[in-house]
Amino acid sequence: MTQDHDRATTGRGWPDGITALVLDLDGTLHEDEGFLETHLDCLVEVAGEAGARAADDARTILAGEHSVPLGALYDDARDEVRPGGLNAPEEVATWEGEPRPSAPPPEDFVYLGDGWQIARAAIRRAGISRASEAEAFRRVRANMVDPSVDLPGQALARRVADSLPPGTYRVLLSNTPDELAAPLLERLGIGDAFDEVHFGAGKPEGLDKVLDRLLTDYPPERVAVVGDNLRNDIAPARARGCVTIAVDPLGVAGPDDADHVVSSLAELLDSGAC
Repeated sequence: MTQDHDRATTGRGWPDGITALVLDLDGTLHEDEGFLETHLDCLVEVAGEAGARAADDARTILAGEHSVPLGALYDDARDEVRPGGLNAPEEVATWEGEPRPSAPPPEDFVYLGDGWQIARAAIRRAGISRASEAEAFRRVRANMVDPSVDLPGQALARRVADSLPPGTYRVLLSNTPDELAAPLLERLGIGDAFDEVHFGAGKPEGLDKVLDRLLTDYPPERVAVVGDNLRNDIAPARARGCVTIAVDPLGVAGPDDADHVVSSLAELLDSGAC
């Protein structure tokens, strides 16, 4: 999926002059959207009818056929949708799309900018317990690291790791807990490509902490942050003046949301000789 604005890095692959690079794992370095259907199936196994409702909602949102648009925010505490997303968080509507009076943005919300977060919003809306949500996620992660299961994103992950600009300081930063992320990284076989690896990072706040440290050694225009979540990965880096590369397979990013927008890191690499 492409948009009207320029989505690549002007034919050079990785931006020139980068000396430090922070990459997200799930949905960025490892393209995992192919496992989303497995996740939704696991929800039905774990949560029954509520899981089926959540799975149906998630599929409908992803297809663009739901009243909740891609890129919206969902406040499960008040069961409210912010259809304008990160750029207009004061707009309020119900899950069914009925407008409500505008209000200050919620402090906590789910950003529907990627398939996994769309599933999370649908899970919260269906009233599924956090324990059941975690169990469904654990099952799909076990499926990812099962050597008998094909891992379509493995080849691209290795290609990206091999393409990282020589001499850059590399940080891998993921919100996925260690016990679920480390086995995947081991199966991908790319852990040694990074100077630092942090799981359970607690982004966006966790990214701010990493940037606090990196920006004492590197100027912001030489630090690039790459991720598929505008809220967790891109906005904190953009606020600090870093170079931002948004991986945006759903096409939710606007022309001013990141310095570079690509549908996949394959698009980034194919835009130049890396």
